[in-house]
Order: sequence, then structure tokens, then C-alpha cells
Amino acid sequence: VLISALDALFANMIAESNTSDTSKSMRKRIHDAFGYENGLYESIPHLHVFLQGDTLSAHPSPMMGSKKANQVEFMLCRLIGAIASDEIPVVIYLDDLQWADSFSIEILSRLLLDQCIQNILVICSYRSNQIRCNDQLSTALSNIQQVRGKASSSSLTRVEKIDLFF
Repeated sequence: VLISALDALFANMIAESNTSDTSKSMRKRIHDAFGYENGLYESIPHLHVFLQGDTLSAHPSPMMGSKKANQVEFMLCRLIGAIASDEIPVVIYLDDLQWADSFSIEILSRLLLDQCIQNILVICSYRSNQIRCNDQLSTALSNIQQVRGKASSSSLTRVEKIDLFF
């Protein structure tokens, strides 16, 4: 889902105005983060199209073998860190986190534990009664709370139709 959202973001950036100051600034931050190589082009094709407008030429570098997931996690975090700025803060909302796979939980952990990533807000929702004490998500949330110390949480009881605001 995160990869699809990032691809849609770059598709929108291309459609709106690939020459705007915001696009130029984002393009430079992404090039600064990745240099000439970017193994995410395969997964995020609009990223490659978005970056072609810059004077730097980028060449896809396909990833192979068992290191692929680890490299993709690392590069996704770097990409989000490069996108997030004072002019473009990033808000990520993840719903039903209790059903997240290991890959998504690892990306979330890396993203939130990286002290260099600024201008980002991550909002997560999950059903606490569906998370086991030794679950990977519980461990990740605990680690994030210990390291960052800024996480806040709210518990909701059953939401009735009357409680919803339109």
C-alpha cells in the first residue's frame, strides 16, 4: 500500500507541474539522498519519470537475492525522508495495523526510529485486542515508544452510528 501511495504521489506531481519550485526542490532532495542509483524504480515507476526532468540522469539498478527486502525497506525510508520537508510535510495514516505484514512493520519501525527523518507524522490505528504480547507489532510499537518517547495513544470503545460526525 505504501509503495502504491508513493507511486500515486509522483504521478500527481508529474500531472500537476513537473517544473514547479516544489517539484524541483523535491527532485533535488531525492537525488541528494540516492545519488545516481535508485533501486525503487522497479517498484515505483512514476518516481523514475518524475526524476527524469532533472539534469542528473538516473539509471535503475535492479536488486536481486535475499537482500532485496532489506534494501527496499531502507530505500523507502530514505525516499520518504527526502520527500518530507518544511514545504511538504508528510502524513501517513495506517489503518488496521494489527493485520500488517512483517515487511510493513519493519518499514514503519525504520521510519519512526530514524532520528534524521523530520517533518513526518504517522497515525496508526489497530485493534489492541487482536495483538498478542509477543507479536512483532507489539515489539515494534514498544521499541518506538522507548526510543522516540513521543508516541501518544488513545483508546476508543465501540463506536456507534450516533457517535459519527458528518
